[in-house]
Amino acid sequence: MQGSQRRKIRTLKQCGVTTIDAKPAKPVPPTAASGVRAANVYTLIPMPNLNGLEPEAYLADVLARIGLHPINRVDELLAWAWAERE
Repeated sequence: MQGSQRRKIRTLKQCGVTTIDAKPAKPVPPTAASGVRAANVYTLIPMPNLNGLEPEAYLADVLARIGLHPINRVDELLAWAWAERE
């Protein structure tokens, strides 16, 4: 088995996706850091609504652009800046 295939299988197992002959992955216990990450993600949903935007369109655009967007201009991806641009 190639290294990249092993990494893909390991990633799938960590997400709880298994095959018939594979053992299920052990769940990861919640930590304070995972709670903070979840809270940060949950704020992405109401923010577009507060700025009069459609959340699905906003999130789709931001997720499509975030990988190539310069880190020093990340404020351009925030909901209020996105609303001004539209």
